[in-house]
Amino acid sequence: MGVHEMKTCPACKNTFECKANNIAHCQCTQVVLPVKVMDTIKKSYDDCLCLACLQQLVNDAGKTKDNLRQK
Repeated sequence: MGVHEMKTCPACKNTFECKANNIAHCQCTQVVLPVKVMDTIKKSYDDCLCLACLQQLVNDAGKTKDNLRQK
C-alpha cells in the first residue's frame, strides 16, 4: 500500500489528502455522485476534488432539480 497523496482541489484550492491508492478509505466514497455531476466534473476538472466541493456540486444539482420541479 502506497503513501496517500496531498492534492490541491482545483475548484476551491484547498489542500486535501487523496487516498486513491486505498479507495475504500478515500473521502470521495462518502458522497454519491449522480451521473450529471460526474459529467460536470469530467468536463470542468482534470483532477480530484475535495469532499466539500463534491458535496457542493451534489447539493447544487439537487437544488436545480428541485427548482425545475417547482415550475
